[in-house]
Amino acid sequence: MRVIPVDFFPIVGFDSPAACIEASLRHPLQARARTDTAKLAGTAVADAYWTDTDHVIGFSNGLLLQVFLSGTEVNWAVGDQPPPLDEKEVERIGAPPVIHRWPTTAESRMDRTALAAARIDREFKQLFVAGPNFLIYCRGVLIWWFSAIRDTERGRTILHVREDD
Repeated sequence: MRVIPVDFFPIVGFDSPAACIEASLRHPLQARARTDTAKLAGTAVADAYWTDTDHVIGFSNGLLLQVFLSGTEVNWAVGDQPPPLDEKEVERIGAPPVIHRWPTTAESRMDRTALAAARIDREFKQLFVAGPNFLIYCRGVLIWWFSAIRDTERGRTILHVREDD
């Protein structure tokens, strides 16, 4: 398993959970998330593949959702053509987990294979922006979270992928 030393970018705090929710609902990218949710409505996750900086999810209607980084921000695009990724870096379902070594906590395991495999054939529900996080909701599984973290060894931004409720 690959071990990547990582750290979080500074986290914006809120005075209360209500303030956090209100900020998410007013996020400037929320309208685009609603528009792209409509494009994927009625579909199911059909496939997924990824690199450290990109995650591509295929849907049953033939559209692809690319989650990627723009600097230190998580961004996304919905389209019908695969993005140009370096095939030597692409991993697919079956790839081993990655270990993240955090500076102040124990190591954590990021298993993108397990996260993707659990969502194959699951009905897509919604895209949502929550602060610096991009969320994908599918029926019957936890929320798929994408956020930017720092690869401290290589000095680059990578995607942190996890699930949560």
